[in-house]
Amino acid sequence: MSPRCSVITWGPRRSVHTPTPDASATEAALEAMDMDAEELRALIRDIIPWMDASIHARLVNVLVDRAARNPSGWVPTGPTEAIVANIVGFAKAAKRVGYADPSDIDIPSSAARAFKRRRNLVGTL
Repeated sequence: MSPRCSVITWGPRRSVHTPTPDASATEAALEAMDMDAEELRALIRDIIPWMDASIHARLVNVLVDRAARNPSGWVPTGPTEAIVANIVGFAKAAKRVGYADPSDIDIPSSAARAFKRRRNLVGTL
Protein backbone atom coordinates (compact mmCIF):
# COMPACT_ATOMS: atom_id res chain seq x y z
CA MET A 1 0.00 0.00 0.00
CA SER A 2 1.45 3.37 -0.95
CA PRO A 3 1.38 6.29 1.48
CA ARG A 4 -1.39 8.80 1.06
CA CYS A 5 -0.31 12.15 -0.32
CA SER A 6 -1.79 15.55 0.16
CA VAL A 7 -1.09 19.05 -1.02
CA ILE A 8 -0.05 21.18 1.91
CA THR A 9 0.11 24.95 1.81
CA TRP A 10 1.83 26.47 4.83
CA GLY A 11 3.18 29.93 5.36
CA PRO A 12 5.00 31.67 2.55
CA ARG A 13 6.12 28.42 0.92
CA ARG A 14 4.50 26.94 -2.17
CA SER A 15 2.44 23.77 -2.19
CA VAL A 16 4.40 20.56 -1.80
CA HIS A 17 3.42 16.93 -2.11
CA THR A 18 4.33 15.11 1.07
CA PRO A 19 3.26 11.79 2.51
CA THR A 20 0.50 12.16 5.10
CA PRO A 21 1.37 10.16 8.21
CA ASP A 22 -1.42 8.01 9.54
CA ALA A 23 -3.08 8.92 12.82
CA SER A 24 -1.41 6.08 14.72
CA ALA A 25 2.09 7.41 13.89
CA THR A 26 1.06 10.89 15.03
CA GLU A 27 -0.45 9.53 18.24
CA ALA A 28 2.63 7.38 18.92
CA ALA A 29 4.94 10.37 18.41
CA LEU A 30 2.84 12.49 20.77
CA GLU A 31 2.91 9.74 23.41
CA ALA A 32 6.69 9.39 23.04
CA MET A 33 7.30 13.08 23.74
CA ASP A 34 8.15 13.89 27.33
CA MET A 35 8.13 17.67 27.38
CA ASP A 36 7.30 20.32 29.89
CA ALA A 37 5.04 23.31 29.25
CA GLU A 38 7.88 25.54 28.01
CA GLU A 39 8.96 22.94 25.44
CA LEU A 40 5.34 22.59 24.29
CA ARG A 41 5.07 26.39 23.91
CA ALA A 42 8.29 26.37 21.85
CA LEU A 43 6.90 23.60 19.63
CA ILE A 44 3.70 25.57 19.02
CA ARG A 45 5.70 28.73 18.25
CA ASP A 46 7.78 26.75 15.73
CA ILE A 47 4.64 25.46 13.98
CA ILE A 48 2.66 28.74 13.81
CA PRO A 49 4.59 30.28 10.86
CA TRP A 50 3.75 27.20 8.78
CA MET A 51 -0.01 27.52 9.27
CA ASP A 52 -2.40 29.10 6.83
CA ALA A 53 -4.69 31.84 8.14
CA SER A 54 -7.65 29.53 8.76
CA ILE A 55 -5.69 26.96 10.77
CA HIS A 56 -3.88 29.74 12.65
CA ALA A 57 -7.20 31.33 13.63
CA ARG A 58 -8.52 27.98 14.86
CA LEU A 59 -5.38 27.39 16.92
CA VAL A 60 -5.56 30.87 18.46
CA ASN A 61 -9.22 30.33 19.38
CA VAL A 62 -8.42 27.03 21.10
CA LEU A 63 -5.35 28.46 22.86
CA VAL A 64 -7.21 31.53 24.14
CA ASP A 65 -10.19 29.44 25.23
CA ARG A 66 -8.05 26.94 27.13
CA ALA A 67 -5.82 29.62 28.64
CA ALA A 68 -8.88 31.56 29.84
CA ARG A 69 -10.30 28.41 31.49
CA ASN A 70 -6.96 27.62 33.13
CA PRO A 71 -6.74 28.29 36.88
CA SER A 72 -3.96 30.83 36.20
CA GLY A 73 -6.55 33.60 36.19
CA TRP A 74 -5.46 34.95 32.79
CA VAL A 75 -8.22 36.72 30.86
CA PRO A 76 -7.89 37.92 27.25
CA THR A 77 -8.15 41.65 26.74
CA GLY A 78 -11.55 42.80 25.63
CA PRO A 79 -12.40 45.10 22.77
CA THR A 80 -11.81 48.82 23.15
CA GLU A 81 -14.71 51.11 24.04
CA ALA A 82 -14.69 52.44 20.46
CA ILE A 83 -15.07 48.94 19.03
CA VAL A 84 -17.84 48.11 21.50
CA ALA A 85 -19.66 51.34 20.57
CA ASN A 86 -19.28 50.47 16.88
CA ILE A 87 -20.68 46.97 17.41
CA VAL A 88 -23.56 48.14 19.60
CA GLY A 89 -24.44 50.89 17.11
CA PHE A 90 -24.36 48.41 14.24
CA ALA A 91 -26.58 45.95 16.15
CA LYS A 92 -29.10 48.65 17.08
CA ALA A 93 -29.26 49.87 13.46
CA ALA A 94 -29.67 46.29 12.20
CA LYS A 95 -32.45 45.67 14.72
CA ARG A 96 -34.16 48.92 13.70
CA VAL A 97 -34.14 48.15 9.94
CA GLY A 98 -34.43 44.38 10.29
CA TYR A 99 -31.28 43.62 8.30
CA ALA A 100 -27.55 43.39 8.92
CA ASP A 101 -24.64 42.81 6.57
CA PRO A 102 -21.59 41.92 8.70
CA SER A 103 -19.26 43.27 6.01
CA ASP A 104 -20.61 46.74 6.82
CA ILE A 105 -18.75 46.82 10.12
CA ASP A 106 -14.98 46.99 10.47
CA ILE A 107 -13.87 45.02 13.52
CA PRO A 108 -10.47 43.41 13.98
CA SER A 109 -11.01 39.64 14.19
CA SER A 110 -9.34 39.45 17.60
CA ALA A 111 -11.75 42.07 18.93
CA ALA A 112 -14.70 40.24 17.39
CA ARG A 113 -13.66 37.01 19.13
CA ALA A 114 -13.25 38.85 22.43
CA PHE A 115 -16.65 40.52 22.01
CA LYS A 116 -18.26 37.17 21.25
CA ARG A 117 -16.81 35.75 24.47
CA ARG A 118 -18.14 38.65 26.50
CA ARG A 119 -21.81 38.18 25.77
CA ASN A 120 -22.74 40.42 28.68
CA LEU A 121 -23.34 43.32 26.26
CA VAL A 122 -26.32 41.58 24.64
CA GLY A 123 -28.63 43.04 27.27
CA THR A 124 -27.65 46.60 26.28
CA LEU A 125 -29.36 46.34 22.88
